[in-house]
Amino acid sequence: MFWSGIVGIWLLLEIYISFKKRSNNLSRRDLFYFIFFPLGVFIFLWALPMVKSLFILTSMVFSFAVHMVLKPFFRPKKAKK
Repeated sequence: MFWSGIVGIWLLLEIYISFKKRSNNLSRRDLFYFIFFPLGVFIFLWALPMVKSLFILTSMVFSFAVHMVLKPFFRPKKAKK
């Protein structure tokens, strides 16, 4: 239950950060996604063996680390005015 909870909280935080960037265009559908997707993942992973939760958490942490390392090298170009 502990590891599936960490995965659910990690997803919740990632969704929150992505929604925070575009907070003026959020719909009711986005709020349902923000609440029920991490909750559904938590329930699903709670029913599965702990190894599945650890694998998904490790994959998400590795993806985050790669994103942070490569972010300075692949910046979007600024639009010309």
